[in-house]
Amino acid sequence: MFNNPAALKWWGIVPRGIIRDSISTTAIGVIARIPGFFVPFLIAAWFGISGQTDVFFFSYGIILFLAGIFISSLETITVPFIIEKKTAGEDVGSFIGNILVVSNVLIVTVFLIFLLFARPLLNLITNFDDEGISRVIRILLVTLPFAMFLVSASILKASLNAYKKFAWAAFPGLFQSLGLLTIIFLTKQWLGIYSIVLGYVVGSFLCFCVLLGMLKKAAFFKLRLSFTKSPAFFSFAKIVSFQFGIAILLRFNSIIDRTMASWVDPGSVSILHYAERLHIIPFTLLSLGLLPVLLSHWGNSHYGENDSDSRSLFDKITPAISVLSIAGFMIVVILFIMNRPLIELLYNSTGRFEASALNQIRLTWLAYLFGLVPQILSLILSQGYLILKKTAFLFKSAVFISLVNVGLNLVFMRTAGVKGIAFATTITHLILFVLFYVNFPKYNTSIPIKAATNE
Repeated sequence: MFNNPAALKWWGIVPRGIIRDSISTTAIGVIARIPGFFVPFLIAAWFGISGQTDVFFFSYGIILFLAGIFISSLETITVPFIIEKKTAGEDVGSFIGNILVVSNVLIVTVFLIFLLFARPLLNLITNFDDEGISRVIRILLVTLPFAMFLVSASILKASLNAYKKFAWAAFPGLFQSLGLLTIIFLTKQWLGIYSIVLGYVVGSFLCFCVLLGMLKKAAFFKLRLSFTKSPAFFSFAKIVSFQFGIAILLRFNSIIDRTMASWVDPGSVSILHYAERLHIIPFTLLSLGLLPVLLSHWGNSHYGENDSDSRSLFDKITPAISVLSIAGFMIVVILFIMNRPLIELLYNSTGRFEASALNQIRLTWLAYLFGLVPQILSLILSQGYLILKKTAFLFKSAVFISLVNVGLNLVFMRTAGVKGIAFATTITHLILFVLFYVNFPKYNTSIPIKAATNE
């Protein structure tokens, strides 16, 4: 490998600092996430599959959808603004405090508006009875603090990342998972399914407190909660609002899938959730740490940092697509071969599941598994479009794929039930990858990003 000039060129594309930070962040991030990986399996062992778990997982999907819009947008957009302010010697603490106040007011407002229309909306789109819908509303109301702590923690993580404390930002997730599991274990006998709700609230609170303590110890700035109307903040709000629109469309498919799963047999939402959680593990391991390294290189190179590399962005992304395709395919083959013992180990060690339910989870997971490679590759290409500032194309693609996902769900769930919904997601990832790959060459330019324009 190291005698091959092409391999040497590929090996040397990433600065040592980025490699060091990526390795350390990935290692700490994996350690922090290990307890979290076991959460769905332990919930499955403790609570099994029932109408109550359907209600909880449906509610949990809504919470993550609403909070995720804020988290994904704020965690990425906040970083460059913090860097700009600290470089200019401005008050970073007031800026962060401003974001914390406004974002929490917004998320509370969004939740309350949703709850106001929740009952007629859920009657229309789900198959839950009146008691099930009442439980969804109660769970959403009780878990509002969970969403607030998650969003606040994402802003604090962005602050640490802006000061290059990547490992510090990754580590507190461990406290969230441990707090969740501890609370569920201690209270499941007398709170039942609501012990999961309490666990998520306590876990997110612990994560937020640890992040707050780290920022205080680092003393980068003095955090001050405030609300100031300034041109800089309005500029930040404008950029974030556009990211909100993208995030809503990207996360809408999960809500669509859970909603349509509620139209199938009782327990289908839980089966879909258990299979999806299992699918997230290899996806996270493939993307965690690797993406920041590659995307940082591509972005810096496209800005003109590496003048000796005149290749277009598409030519730089293609080798990564090849490597990830091979690695992803190998992982899919290994997991496919081991699917039965893995399902038995992770979901039926206590013998709680019936054979038919266990088989449903296994087949649903396999339907997800075959979409792992195109899912990763689509993510790689989408970041390339972001580097080129082709956000209009991403927005149009997100709308198109959401419609395709609904149509495929309707087709496949008629014949395969919940497995069909998972298979429709796999086909959707494949279509999205082809769409991204086919269209990318027309942006196949080595012109720096500052010269690129949006569609």
